Amino acid sequence: IPDLLTAAGAELREVGTTNQTTAADYAAACGAHTAALLSVHRSNFVMHGFVAAPRLAELRDAAAGAGVPLVVDLGSGAVTPTDAGTGLPREPLPQEVLAGGATVVCFSGDKLFGGPQAGVVAGDAAWIARFKRHPLFRALRLDKVALALLQQTLEAHLGAAPPVPLQDLMRVPAADLQRRAAALAARLPAALRGAAWVSSPLLRAVHTAALLAPGGVTFEPRLVEMNWGTWEGRTVAVLRAADPAGLAASEARGLDFRPPGGESPRALQARLAPWLAETAGADGTLAAVTHKGVIRAVLARALDWDMTGAVPVALDWASAHLFRLEADGSPLVERLNIGLARDAR
Repeated sequence: IPDLLTAAGAELREVGTTNQTTAADYAAACGAHTAALLSVHRSNFVMHGFVAAPRLAELRDAAAGAGVPLVVDLGSGAVTPTDAGTGLPREPLPQEVLAGGATVVCFSGDKLFGGPQAGVVAGDAAWIARFKRHPLFRALRLDKVALALLQQTLEAHLGAAPPVPLQDLMRVPAADLQRRAAALAARLPAALRGAAWVSSPLLRAVHTAALLAPGGVTFEPRLVEMNWGTWEGRTVAVLRAADPAGLAASEARGLDFRPPGGESPRALQARLAPWLAETAGADGTLAAVTHKGVIRAVLARALDWDMTGAVPVALDWASAHLFRLEADGSPLVERLNIGLARDAR
């Protein structure tokens, strides 16, 4: 955030200390050239011990005293209580922050909101109108597909559409998750028992790996999912419904299909190649927990498939897939679709 503000031409003045910040620190830093007070929520980390931060009401009063707007960046974008039936901590909600005196609030359209990758700014109508008149707004505005998905997600939160899947997933009891994990681990192929485990560092892979391999997992950044750019968080079905001709033209590029601002399968194969070569030189069996795009890229290389037309072998995503590596890291299909989760629900 500091880099973004500086790049936008703002002069950022940080106040307080790492662990102790008060409303008085904000007020003391205000001057003739102060344009706004900014508070950024710690959405993905916590601080314990000798820690203090000003309350929203105190920041509201400090901003009013300086005659400037109060901007609150919430990050994750929870619009429904995160502690209701989940056992999770409560995140501040945009509507609560606005009701508490913030001029504008910023949050993500993906993450806890559950929609497409986007940034949302809500609040005082006059300030929102000023933002929309800025020249950069046109350059950075969302496309029609993202807007449609954002509206659909909002309608789901308002109860006018099917629920956001994330909300149901957050409320699955821990005992159910443990039962599913135990059933899943019991279905592991014999070849994977005793294997060394490696995982993509993305949380959805990390959590799966931890359940399957309680003995320990190492993390490999090269196993992260294909970068979908501005299409992140959207399913192929949704993209196809929004622009069938455009998606068909993109898919016809095969290995060179590249989402806007994202990564092509060919680039993903290039990213994986060094890791496959390193793995081929290691002893024993390695079990990797990764993502659909990565598995498809490895399969395409193993089958010499250019990713045009139908996939030569349909993959079951509730299964394990075994590959044997040549000395140079070239993958060969050993066995596909080894069922894991049929009895795990």
